[in-house]
Amino acid sequence: MTKEIPFRIDRSRPHSLVRQMTDSLRDAIESGYYRQGEQLPTIHEWTRALDVSIRVPEGAIANLAKEGLVVTRPRKGCMVLPQRGHRIWRGHVLFVRLVKSWGHFVREGLLSAEEKLSREGYLVTMVVVRKDDRGIYDLGPLKNELRRSVRLAVVFGHQPKILECLADAKVPFVYADIDVTAEPFKGSAAYLDFSRNAAFGAFVAHCVRAGVSHVCVVGKVESFSLVGSMLEEAGIRVTRIDVNAAFGQERVDSLERETCRAIDSLFERHGFKWLPDVIFVEDDYQATGALFSLLSHGVKLPDDVRFATTKNCGNGPAMSIPLTCVEFNPVAAGEAVAQAAVNFLEGSEEKYDVASVSRYVIGDTFPEVNSVSKRKDES
Repeated sequence: MTKEIPFRIDRSRPHSLVRQMTDSLRDAIESGYYRQGEQLPTIHEWTRALDVSIRVPEGAIANLAKEGLVVTRPRKGCMVLPQRGHRIWRGHVLFVRLVKSWGHFVREGLLSAEEKLSREGYLVTMVVVRKDDRGIYDLGPLKNELRRSVRLAVVFGHQPKILECLADAKVPFVYADIDVTAEPFKGSAAYLDFSRNAAFGAFVAHCVRAGVSHVCVVGKVESFSLVGSMLEEAGIRVTRIDVNAAFGQERVDSLERETCRAIDSLFERHGFKWLPDVIFVEDDYQATGALFSLLSHGVKLPDDVRFATTKNCGNGPAMSIPLTCVEFNPVAAGEAVAQAAVNFLEGSEEKYDVASVSRYVIGDTFPEVNSVSKRKDES
């Protein structure tokens, strides 16, 4: 037997063992694990590997022979036939995501990665992993998918329970993380670091060049601010506007509204005097609320205060002038993940580009200048 058999029999399932093997072997052929002209394991190899009686592989192979997928020849064994009328893929790639991880980053990244892998000839399917009210993962659907001939799994985000499940099933996986993680997860075929550290560093360097002494960081209450920490390390004073609102697609209105209210209250108490040299917003939806409040109070950007935000490419606040921002490109991220997957599947040493995924873009709301606004001192 030259290849490891890519599926197992589950006796707890209601389907017969013959049907399970028929469906699994068909999937392995159509997904490209067993290719045209390839010799399949012998009947005795099937029985030993799957721990079944001889009748199970005999029945499954007879079913697939009727479908025209395989042919059995005396003294030559069972062989995969050329397929006519439907596509045979080069391999099966399984995308794994959490049920609530469907924001702009994940959605566009997954679609971009799927499109590239499909162009390269790989079958892409997706499984959704849910959590219950106690935060416990339901890994059943994932484990069911892993019984199929999956050559590689792709995971967006650092999800240890999911990655452990893949490692236990001995399925290689590629995963990408936008947050900072200490080191790649053990057993990963490829790890892509999409953290925005370099882009944040470019923003801090811009502040230093501009002679900025005070930055107000707008973010979620009690969340760690990497950019705030980097600014303080550069000797720049940092104050916070903490917004107590939930993040996520389903909370967009609340996030924008509460950010707007938080900034409105500062104008009510202090007028223009509270304005720092630069306002940096850690979420693009919060940036929408912040800009609405600033502009409704007559603030001129960048004359009164300079402004920067994080945002996703193709998403975020709409302004009549270009925004200065730390920009994440989910399409480029998806293409990089797909390229890493293709490199692993094909044994290629080609490098995938992660440099274009996050970048610092200097726009008109915080241009490359050396003057600090004085209007806040005039009120």
